[in-house]
Amino acid sequence: MEKMTKQQKIDRKWWLAFVRENGGIVHTRPPVGDENGFALVAMPCVNNAKDAKFYDVAFAWCADNDQFDRKVGEFIAVNRYMHGETTKLPGYIIDNMLEMDLVD
Repeated sequence: MEKMTKQQKIDRKWWLAFVRENGGIVHTRPPVGDENGFALVAMPCVNNAKDAKFYDVAFAWCADNDQFDRKVGEFIAVNRYMHGETTKLPGYIIDNMLEMDLVD
């Protein structure tokens, strides 16, 4: 994705506010070493639950040939969340980051 349209910029702001107002988080990480950058949205499966055990998560990964752009990544991830393109994962939120509660 290249530059966002004016409508995409407006949608991103509205959707991010919705996520945060409903107990979710948005996290981005720029590329580090040989790892690509990413954005993720995590929303508790139970409305606004601070101690939720499962989260609906949507991701956006930066392709090898793309320039990382935090806002574009946030837009893609939150757009996927809003359209139900999510994965349900166990975890909890600490310091605005989703900690996974995966068992071996």
